[in-house]
Amino acid sequence: QLPLPVYYCHPFCSSERGSNENANKIIRRYFRKGKSLYHVTQAQCDAVAERMNAMHRKILDYHTAQELFDAHVNSLYIFQKMFDWVLTIFKVF
Repeated sequence: QLPLPVYYCHPFCSSERGSNENANKIIRRYFRKGKSLYHVTQAQCDAVAERMNAMHRKILDYHTAQELFDAHVNSLYIFQKMFDWVLTIFKVF
């Protein structure tokens, strides 16, 4: 069990779910409210997700979610390479 705080929003109180409501608004640009999603394909959902991840957002200092994700993954890769390099130095001794 993780010691993480859990927050619950009140029903019908959209101000407590800002990011979620904003994402819903963006999704509704592509899939209108009240229309069936029965015929929506996975490829269409993936295309919308790609567009959303490529949007510049004020909350992300006008970066895209994809840019920040890629930078984070790259930093982990660089850290792993540095760690591997340090281990090879200590193996020499």
